[in-house]
Amino acid sequence: MKKKYKLTHDIVISAKLTNVSPLIMGAQKEDETDLEILKHSNLWPYISGTAFAGKFLKNFESNLKLKQPSEPNKQIVANNLKFLVGSSNKEVDQSDSEEKSQSHVIIDNLELVSTNECSIVLNDSNKISKKTGAVENKFNFEKLEPGCQFQLKAHFKIRNGFDVHFFKDVVIYLQRLLKDQFSIGAKTNNGYGQMQLDEFQAKVFDYSTKTAFAEWEDFLKNDQFKNEFQSFTPTYFEYSPQKKVLFNLNLAIKSQFITGEPVYDLADVKKKQSQRVNVASKNFLTSEKTISYFVKGEAVKNALSHRAYRILNTVNPTNQTWVNNLMLYIFGENMDEVANKTSKELNHKKAHLSVKEAKFQNVTEQKQTRIKISRFTGGTINGALTTASPIHSLTDQTTPNIKFEFQLIHDQNNPLFKNAMTLMLMLIKDLFSEDLPIGGEKATGKGILIGCESELIIDSEKIGINKLGVDPQQAVYLNPFNQFNF
Repeated sequence: MKKKYKLTHDIVISAKLTNVSPLIMGAQKEDETDLEILKHSNLWPYISGTAFAGKFLKNFESNLKLKQPSEPNKQIVANNLKFLVGSSNKEVDQSDSEEKSQSHVIIDNLELVSTNECSIVLNDSNKISKKTGAVENKFNFEKLEPGCQFQLKAHFKIRNGFDVHFFKDVVIYLQRLLKDQFSIGAKTNNGYGQMQLDEFQAKVFDYSTKTAFAEWEDFLKNDQFKNEFQSFTPTYFEYSPQKKVLFNLNLAIKSQFITGEPVYDLADVKKKQSQRVNVASKNFLTSEKTISYFVKGEAVKNALSHRAYRILNTVNPTNQTWVNNLMLYIFGENMDEVANKTSKELNHKKAHLSVKEAKFQNVTEQKQTRIKISRFTGGTINGALTTASPIHSLTDQTTPNIKFEFQLIHDQNNPLFKNAMTLMLMLIKDLFSEDLPIGGEKATGKGILIGCESELIIDSEKIGINKLGVDPQQAVYLNPFNQFNF
C-alpha cells in the first residue's frame, strides 16, 4: 500500500437502540402484504446498515454547522467529508479513483439483541379520498412492535492525510443525533421508527502509540473496549438539531373513541380500539397481561389533512395551485389530479409536519352492540347486529386522556412556513372546540375530543393554550400567523 494511504487510526462504535414506536423496515411486496418487514432467513427482523448509514449521512450533510466558519476549517471539513460519504471518480485523479471513492465508514446491519421480546404484526389501513371522502384502496404492511433492542456496530478507518479530529467530531455528532429524536424506516412523520439510545461506546485506536496494536488485538478477541468519548469535545463542528415548532396538546375524550383495528376472533367483536399488550408485563405462566390503548400517528395526521384541505379550499377556492403547494409542504401530499396520474415526485414529498403515536390514560374498554345500517338505503337491517369495543374516559372532561405531539419544521426562509403555521392554529382550534373528530364511527358521536391546558413552543418560547384560546399575554407571539398570505 502506498505510504500516503497508510492506516493511522481506527474508531470503533458500539451502541444499543430500542424502538419506542412501531418500526417499518420494508423489504418487498408479498402475496398477503403490500410491504413485508425486512427479515433474515430465520425470520428475525433487522435494520439494514445501508438504511441507517443513509439516514445518518443525509442528516449529517444537511445540518452540518461549523463551530468557527473560517476558510481553513471549511477546507478541512470539505476535504474529509467526501471521504466520509464517498466521492465520485470525477472528483479525483483516475489512477487513484478506486481508493479515493470508497467511504471510510463501515456500518453493519443492526441485529436484535434478544428475540424474546420481538413481535411482528400486520397493519391494515384504508386510503380515503380527501375530495370524495370514500375509500380509494386498501393498504397493509408488517410492523415491528415497540420494545425491541438492536445492536449498532460501526467502524471508521482513517488513513494518512486525513484529520482524526474530524472523524471524532462525526462520532460525537452521531451520539447526540441518536440521543435526540432519531427515527428510521418508513412513515417516520407518522410516528413510526422512533429509536431510543440505551448505550453508546466508542474508542480510538491510535497506531502511533505502542499499545494500540495490543489494544486492537484484545478488541478483536473480546469485542469489548472502554468508552473514550465522554471526555472529548468537538473541534470543527457540533450537532445542531433542526429547529421545530412544537405543539404539545392535552385532550380529553368527550364520549367514546375508536380507531379501527383488525379483529381475527369473529366471536369477539368486529372492531376495537388500537391496543398493545405491554411486552414487559407478559406473564405466560399466569396469563396476566397489561393492555395499553393508543392512536396511530397516521390516524391523527389523516384527520388533520382532510380538515386542512377543506379549510384551504374554503379560504381560497379559486387558487388550487396555492392549495396544492401548501398541502404538499405540510403533509407531503399533492391534491392535483394531473400530478397524481403523471409523476410520483409531484404526488408526494417529505412532509414538514410529523405526528407521534399517542397513548391513552385513564380509559376503559366497553363492548357495544348495535343494529347494522345498510350502506345503500341508510335503513336498518333486520336481525343484523354489529359489535365494537370503543374506549371511554374514567375521569371528568377537564382531565386529559391523551397527549398529541405535533412537530412542524421551523423554516422561516420558506414563504410557505407562515401559511403553514396559520393553518396549524386553525386545526388546533377545531380540535379544542370539539369540531374535529378523529377515528371511526364519527356519525354516532365518537372521536370528539376536548382541549385541556396545553402549550406551543416557538423559538424556546412556551405559549399557553386551552379551549378558550391563547394566553392573552403571550398572544403577541402568534400575531404573525393571524391570517393567510395569498
